[in-house]
Order: sequence, then structure tokens, then C-alpha cells
Amino acid sequence: MRRVQMLAILSLLGFQAESWGHPGHGHVDSSSPLHYLTEPIHQTCGLVLLFAVAGTLIFYLSRRRT
Repeated sequence: MRRVQMLAILSLLGFQAESWGHPGHGHVDSSSPLHYLTEPIHQTCGLVLLFAVAGTLIFYLSRRRT
């Protein structure tokens, strides 16, 4: 069941990215680095990546102690 929930969440994030990924989305020029820092879809992907890395590190560090 947990795999199905994770797949559903990742699918929704992927569909959201596809629907926003057209020229002219957002308020900042898409070739600007500021675009990736200010647009919500890029912030969401960055946060997911950050939590995935942090979770992986916590998991491996906690296994190492035992």
C-alpha cells in the first residue's frame, strides 16, 4: 500500500511539472537563475530532493550506529 501511495504522489508531482513546463510560465525569464529560485514548481522539486537526501543520510547514519 505504501508503494502505491508513493507512486501516486510522484505521479502527481510529475503531472504538475508537465503542465507548468511550457514557454511563458512564471513571471521571471526562464533562462535566468532567479527563475529556478522563485517559481513554486522548482522550489517543490528542490525540497523533494533535499528531503530525499536528508532522509537517506539519516537512514544510513542510524543504521551505522546499531
